[in-house]
Amino acid sequence: MKTKILFIFFVYCFAWQVNAQTSNNTIVNDNSSWATLQYGYSWGADYAIVNALTTYHFFEGDSVVNGKTYKKVFYYKDEQHTERFFEGLMREDKKKTYFINSSPDGNTVETLLYDFSLEKNDTLRRIIQEPIVNHFDTTYFYIKKCDTVIVNEEQKKRMIIGYEGLTIDTVIENVGSLHGIMYPDWYLSVGVFRKLLCYTQNGVLLYQNPDYSKCYYSLEDFTSLQTRKIDIYSIHPNVVDDILTVSCSSGTIFRVEIFDISGKKVYSQPYKNTIDVSSFSKGLYLLKVYDRNEKVSLFKFIKK
Repeated sequence: MKTKILFIFFVYCFAWQVNAQTSNNTIVNDNSSWATLQYGYSWGADYAIVNALTTYHFFEGDSVVNGKTYKKVFYYKDEQHTERFFEGLMREDKKKTYFINSSPDGNTVETLLYDFSLEKNDTLRRIIQEPIVNHFDTTYFYIKKCDTVIVNEEQKKRMIIGYEGLTIDTVIENVGSLHGIMYPDWYLSVGVFRKLLCYTQNGVLLYQNPDYSKCYYSLEDFTSLQTRKIDIYSIHPNVVDDILTVSCSSGTIFRVEIFDISGKKVYSQPYKNTIDVSSFSKGLYLLKVYDRNEKVSLFKFIKK
């Protein structure tokens, strides 16, 4: 009888410990899914949005690598969820989320995706894997602000992340980055723009992006959401040799970014009305202008 009681007590303690660890997880929670909209722009006169799609990320199954247990991360690219794709492996430890990207060469380098143990003014060190090539760069961010928000009637930690004076991301416990679970620090993305649409757990919608009315958009129905040029902005000259001037009649510009013809970001900084492009190579460029609500207006110019 005593042995049976001890066994039941052990099982209870083990189950309590597992549940406690799960409840403390900041990102890796079973039965969770994230819908992320990602899109790019063409270089036509109207800057039509191209290759827009919605991806659904979720966990299913476990895997052990180097003695550590990970959740397998998959995603769908269509609303009917007809074909799934393997994204990589994810685990959590002490409020830190680690990720191993799927790689045909069997690479098992672990990158830090989230760190909810940080507080205001702390430094966030991330190793960024460059796409296509097997190359890793170390980048340092910092926490501009920490507070809490209500998610599913519970307080969750929110962190505002900065880089070189800019606010580049917002991350929330369980929800992840507002650019999508797999895309924190969106500032460093090249030519692709992402927005988290929805976060669900156990089939319950816990977060929906207030700028969008649903959790899935295709290229066909995305046209109504295209970013529009705003009349209050102007740039001159359109064919520039050295100094590009960006003007706004309402004074609401927050920051500007410039991309080259390949989609690579070549310039980014808080707003000032003149930009020295004298060192730019000749060619066509895309200028993105952000207001303080992160609304975007697009312009093109030619560096002669």
